[in-house]
Amino acid sequence: RHTRSLCDWSSDVCSSDLHIRSIYDGGVAYADVLFGRWMAGLEARGWLDKATIVVFADHGEQLGEDGMFNHIGVSDAESHVPLMIRLPGGKGGGTRVKGIVELIDVMPTVLELAGATPPSGIRGHSLVPALRGQPWTPRDAAFSVGGPGNRMLGARSIAGRLTYAGTPAYEPLTREMVATARLEGPSFTTSGSPDATALRTAMVDWLATLTPGGAAHPVAPLSDALKKELREHGYFEVQ
Repeated sequence: RHTRSLCDWSSDVCSSDLHIRSIYDGGVAYADVLFGRWMAGLEARGWLDKATIVVFADHGEQLGEDGMFNHIGVSDAESHVPLMIRLPGGKGGGTRVKGIVELIDVMPTVLELAGATPPSGIRGHSLVPALRGQPWTPRDAAFSVGGPGNRMLGARSIAGRLTYAGTPAYEPLTREMVATARLEGPSFTTSGSPDATALRTAMVDWLATLTPGGAAHPVAPLSDALKKELREHGYFEVQ
């Protein structure tokens, strides 16, 4: 009954698929309106041409792809997200840069644009050279983790995607499992026309960079002066 207002009344066909897609489209339209109001607010205050605007998403959504309506996997529908950067004054506006990047590249990019020094040990790469039209080297592949219990791993190149399903990313034996499982077996699937062998090698190397057991890196204590500055900028502490 709840879908009838979204039906094709000429044929009296109702579809839960249409219902879900329409809700999603409505959510996107609402977010677009709010973003427009936010940009207009920056312009009205004279801040727009001084600001760097970064728009991205944490994940996409399966809307019927592979028969799924969810966002727990690593397919393109879920992990290929927008990344748009507007430099102050709209410099270079309309430029589209082709290449593989990851969301972990956003933080070092913003820090470089702000003249700050990125912390040591991060795995992200600054995209500032690409924004300025300078030579840059995109990633050979981007990696993602998803699925129930984080048991799905994705490696995406320009040509296509290799997906592994089996053990969690941080499981000690996962790297060995990925390295030895048969590419033509049930553990791996491909989409597009990737070099599956090269992507599997890249996935094994990437797994070696992850913290064993998912444990957090040691966090250095903040100085009292830095805590005071953070509070003045609206941040708060969790005791």
